Amino acid sequence: MWPISVLNDLTLDDSPLTQRDGHILTIPHRLPSSGRYLNVSVRVVHVSAATPRNPNPANLPVFVLIHGLGGQLAQFDELVDFFTYYADVLALDLPGSGGAPYDPSLPSETYSTPSLVKLISTVVNEALGTEREVILVGHSLGTAMACYLAISNDMKFRCKGLVAICPPVPLSQSALRAQKFTRYIPPMIFDLFRYYDRQGGLHSPSVERMMGSFDVASAIEEKIRRRQLRWNLQVRTPVWLAMAGGARVPMFDEWNSLTVPVCLIGAEQDRVTPSEAVSTIAEWIRDGRVGHAATETVRTTIIPRAGHMCLVDRHETICGIINEFVVTCVDQRLSLGWQLADLATRDDKWSLKNEAKWRSVQSVSPVIGHSHFRAMKTLRQDDAEQNPAALEENFADITDIIDISRDQQPPYAPASFKRITYHKFPTVSKIPPTRGQVDEFIALVDDICYGPDGVDKCRVVAVHCHYGFNRTGFLICSYMVQRMGRPVREAIEDFRVARPPGIKHPHFIDELYVRYTL
Repeated sequence: MWPISVLNDLTLDDSPLTQRDGHILTIPHRLPSSGRYLNVSVRVVHVSAATPRNPNPANLPVFVLIHGLGGQLAQFDELVDFFTYYADVLALDLPGSGGAPYDPSLPSETYSTPSLVKLISTVVNEALGTEREVILVGHSLGTAMACYLAISNDMKFRCKGLVAICPPVPLSQSALRAQKFTRYIPPMIFDLFRYYDRQGGLHSPSVERMMGSFDVASAIEEKIRRRQLRWNLQVRTPVWLAMAGGARVPMFDEWNSLTVPVCLIGAEQDRVTPSEAVSTIAEWIRDGRVGHAATETVRTTIIPRAGHMCLVDRHETICGIINEFVVTCVDQRLSLGWQLADLATRDDKWSLKNEAKWRSVQSVSPVIGHSHFRAMKTLRQDDAEQNPAALEENFADITDIIDISRDQQPPYAPASFKRITYHKFPTVSKIPPTRGQVDEFIALVDDICYGPDGVDKCRVVAVHCHYGFNRTGFLICSYMVQRMGRPVREAIEDFRVARPPGIKHPHFIDELYVRYTL
């Protein structure tokens, strides 16, 4: 069977943001076929991103997250956490899914795709008003709903982009016949099938079909499997049968009529919606566009070794892909890097507040993993503890410093070093170094640490930006991955252990995954 702890934990999967901002919304809903009006309840999570770096997020589009068949908003937890660093987010549990109430009196038509699309539109208007721009993000069948929303009269002028994760293609004739049969399956019979499908617990067919290959620690894999099993157990059979029986997938005409930028993400080992759908849908969309719009506003990515639940077990990569798409194709202000850089232009890095922050930071880290690196915060010439002379006295193993700050003149005098060799390698704050900069950094480190014959010269290189976390960690981790063959997750962890809390900006971490796992 499965661990009893999973059964005892079925209602405890809400993230802190969902617990804080989630609520049940009951609204009147008109069924599109019969015209009946009903009161339908959904669970809504609307998180505002208002911060000093983004004081007025109402000027920016909202990410609207739509789950698929058998899904729930908890599957988007990692994406919600990432997006809320720089934008507002609206996620919802559709009727009878996740934390939304189940009303057995609702007719099956309530759960049909056209009905749910209309319901989502009403929820968006209720939560955001009728003017706020949106970026629609769907997973699996949720991508079909996102497509229908983006071309609907209610949403087509306010939708600024669409992200489709594991999108399905139209059903085959045999699948259509099976779908019609779904409507007549007694829930008790389907429950019996589900019971046998869950045999094996964390490694049952019900979990395995959602998973890809794992290159992470077994404890992380088990946690993801537990979450997936819990979500499977939370699916209500009548709701699943009604959604499956009423499912509708966009055809060529619907995808082709999209005019907004589209990001299509597939998973190489997806056994639910095979990744071949990505290229098919991309061709359909591009067929309706010409020139730049056809090539630059339709992005496709297939994530290697990932399964249907890639938004959970490859969330760092997914976030990085979406971030790059949104910044390039939708609005550059929807970037944590852009907002932080904008804030930096209005902030003095040596103000009393920031100086206190600088003093509280670890001065110099231990050697990171099995590398040549230490990470450190910048020095100050007149500081009593973190100055060039003190560094040379207290850290006799350091032979070189690479200053990656953008300042032409650092707040200390490099010429005052008696033993340490100073190297300047300027980078821009708040923005991950480019691939070209990483290659130049690797070449510089190799030149420092290895002789012409490749012999290790046993050098220890201290790297710093201002605080020594984000750009510093990014470049060190990039070196460890590219030059030392360290897996991305392990390189990030090595840096975190040596210099807690590690790389702080999530868009830096996600960029590492995008560069080195795709």
